[in-house]
Amino acid sequence: MDHILVSGQIGGSNPDILSIPLVPRHFQVVLLFCLEMGENMSVSVLVVIGAGAAGLAGIVSAAKKSAQKKRRALLLAKYGDEEIADWIMIRRIWQGMTFEQLIDSWGKPADMTERVYKTKVAHTLKYNQTGKNRYSDRVIVENGIVVGWDQK
Repeated sequence: MDHILVSGQIGGSNPDILSIPLVPRHFQVVLLFCLEMGENMSVSVLVVIGAGAAGLAGIVSAAKKSAQKKRRALLLAKYGDEEIADWIMIRRIWQGMTFEQLIDSWGKPADMTERVYKTKVAHTLKYNQTGKNRYSDRVIVENGIVVGWDQK
């Protein structure tokens, strides 16, 4: 074995394969593990024990960068706006963003309540549970658009 293959797959797309050259005599045990990189995104990493901290850090760093590039490209294709893609990548929320953009930015909420009125449907998405029915972050969405939030 003279290369290590790192495979990343995002949201059901075809996996990316990264080939990293190795010096065979330095490696003894091979492990496979999965790094969670955010909503619907994970990277499978093949780790060879004995590679040393610098080699392992390089492998993980390359896998993360590859996954981030892929996710940004998917967001850019989905929304067609570089600024929106960049804001979602840094987990930013703003008034006027859509429900779907919120889920792409912060992921699925821990809990969600819905209120139906005559002229609108209001959802409260709750994130970061701190206790029973207690959440540090709440986002209010009316008719599919973020109108406000509360972060404690």
